[in-house]
Formats: sequence, C-alpha cells, structure tokens
Amino acid sequence: MKRIVYLVTMLLLVLTACKKEQNKTPGEESKTIAVTGISLSPTTVTIGPGGSQTLSVTLTPADASNQGVIWSTDNPAVATVSGGTVQAVGLGSATITATTDDGGFTATCAVTVSTIPVTAVSLSQTNLLLNIGETVALTATITPADATDKSLTWVAMPNDVVTLADESDGFSRQFKAVGEGNAVITVYALGGKGVVKAECNVSVKKVIPAGAVDLGLGVYWAECNLGASSPEGCGDYYAWGEVTPKDDYSWATYQWSNGALNKLTKYCPKDKATYWDGAGDPDRKEVLDPEDDAAHVQLGGNWRMPTFKDWQTLAKCEYEWTTQNGVKGMRVTGSNGNSIFLPASGFRKNTASAGGVGNEGYYWTSTLRDDMPEKAWDGWVKEGTFSRSSPERYVGYPVRPVYPATE
Repeated sequence: MKRIVYLVTMLLLVLTACKKEQNKTPGEESKTIAVTGISLSPTTVTIGPGGSQTLSVTLTPADASNQGVIWSTDNPAVATVSGGTVQAVGLGSATITATTDDGGFTATCAVTVSTIPVTAVSLSQTNLLLNIGETVALTATITPADATDKSLTWVAMPNDVVTLADESDGFSRQFKAVGEGNAVITVYALGGKGVVKAECNVSVKKVIPAGAVDLGLGVYWAECNLGASSPEGCGDYYAWGEVTPKDDYSWATYQWSNGALNKLTKYCPKDKATYWDGAGDPDRKEVLDPEDDAAHVQLGGNWRMPTFKDWQTLAKCEYEWTTQNGVKGMRVTGSNGNSIFLPASGFRKNTASAGGVGNEGYYWTSTLRDDMPEKAWDGWVKEGTFSRSSPERYVGYPVRPVYPATE
C-alpha cells in the first residue's frame, strides 16, 4: 500500500513541473547576447615622446554578454598599449588594435609619435610700473601645453633697471627693480619654425619714503634724528646696539656686556676673545643685527642706522657749520642740491644730561670697530669738522636713520 502511495506522489510532482515549464512566457529563457561590433575613440592620435593617450572602446550592443577586449600594437618600438592606455616609446607610427574577446570584430587607432613644437608663448603681465627695490613674479605660458621642448630663456634689459632675482628654471621667475628707467623683460622658447617670444615692458621709478631726503647717494637720509619732530631736534639718545632710550648710560647698564668693556656678550670678532664674556666663542658679528638697530626697530620697513661706509659717503658732500632756526649744526648738501641739517646734539654719559649740545654732534653708525670691539664707529660734526670717531659702546648718541635707495 505504501509503495502505491509513493508512486502516485512522484507522478503528481512530475506532472506539476511539466505544467510550470509549459506556462513560461517568451524571453524568460536565459540567453547569450552576442557582440556585433566594436569601435575606438579617437581613431588617430599624435603623442609627444614619453607621452600617453587613453583610448575609449565601445561594444555593440552595449549589453553584450562578453565585454572582453584584447589590445595589441603592431610596432611596440614606437607605442605600447595596456588596458586602452597608449604609451609613446619612440618616434614613428604604430597601429593599436582592439579585438573582441571572441575574435570576431576589431577596431584600430593610428598613432604617431613625434616632437610637438611650441607655437606661442605669453606672459602673465605685459606692462609693469615698479618702484626701485620692488620685486615681481612673471609667469610664462606656452602653447600647446604638451609641447615637447618646454625650456625657456629669460632676459631683462637693461639690467641696471631690472634684474633677475632668482636662479631657478621654469615658467615663473622673480625680477627686481634696481634702477630708475625703462626696461623690457623677454621670454624665449624654441618653436617649430624658429624662436618665439613674449615681452613685458617695465617702467621703474624712484620712490623716496616720507621723511627722507635724496642727496644723490646710495641711501636716503632722514630729515630728523630718531625721536625728533624737526630737523633741529636732538631726538633720543641710544647706546650702541640698544633700541630704547634710558636714564643711565654706562657699562653697568649696557645691554651687550656683563658690566665692563672686556665682558662683551654680543658683537665681538673671533680674534678678540679677551673681550668676550658670553657663551662659547666670540660671535664674529661686526654690524648690528636688525633687531638691535634702533632706526629699524623704531621706524620699521627698510629704515636702518647708517653704516660707517654710509657716513664716509655723506662726508663727500658739501657741508657748512651754520645756525638753523636758532640751533647750531652742520648743513650737508648733496650734488643734486638737496640738503639735511645735523644738529649739534652732543652725547649722554652716566645719568647726566646731554653734554656738548650746541657745540658738537655725534651720530652712531651700525659698524663695530673690529680692532677694539668695546667701541663702535660714529659720525662727528662740529664747527670746521666733518669726521668720525669711535667711542665706547655704552655712550648715548642720537641716530640719523637712512633708507636704502636701491633695495
């Protein structure tokens, strides 16, 4: 009996499965969609040596079951291909072929590897108005961007007006205005039919900062002493290398020593170790650092104390001892007719008030006296005298600031 029931059940299952198969709608059966075509984009391409190009492949129909593509090149010494990316190897021509995985269809791209010449070059600016001392960057652009030889040559003429301010190579260069006048900055590139170029016309003018006088020298001189409100004012007094006035000018209060002339802690030549009381060896500094330059700290920008050389240049001007608005001092006149007045502002020592006022004027330079490092060079004026001396560094002197004319 059980055997009969089992056979009947199995028969019913078979009949049901057959009925379901007969009831399937058309298209429900799984099927393979064959490839009917292949194409590449682009079909021709020119690449520079070492360059590359990615090709796009399209199969027809887009939903073909087998999307596989086999890539090949007929000249691997000129161009290779991997995954559709063509890599230029050497000059010449090659054909890149894409073949469907079943081998039934192919598409090709003709590749030429050759040098790509520059056809044009341009500059980021074609006209510039600069102040003396100003620096500007120019950027060159070549056409086409994928040119094979991208080397550029930069020239600034005349170079006493504008000069190259860096030694780098490339598409961007720095230029500095160094003299008054007109100049042309030119960039050259090697094109397919010769040299191509672009130019920038530059006009440089002299800008004299407020409060400065042009005496026709390498620096502009301030109209007034540091801290003074008029050319006749004495202004403030500073120990050499200190940036603020004080009440006591002595070795005991001097910032850059440990209380004595042979105990210096800054600004000392190496061969003067007997003057040194700082850490390690003498620092070899012989000109004030910007942070110890009273004019630079108080005025900022490019203002600074004059060097000893600046003072010597000033001494070459015409000078006369005179009285200006009731104050005695030295009038210094440059070759261009402009002048400054150096009042007889004297000096400060210890806690006493200024001495020598009205009789002589002393002005610090930023230069150390290297053979006697407890002293520094100054400028000295009095009736009939335009000279220099070298007092000990703790003494309080006025400062007449200068501003570089070409920096």
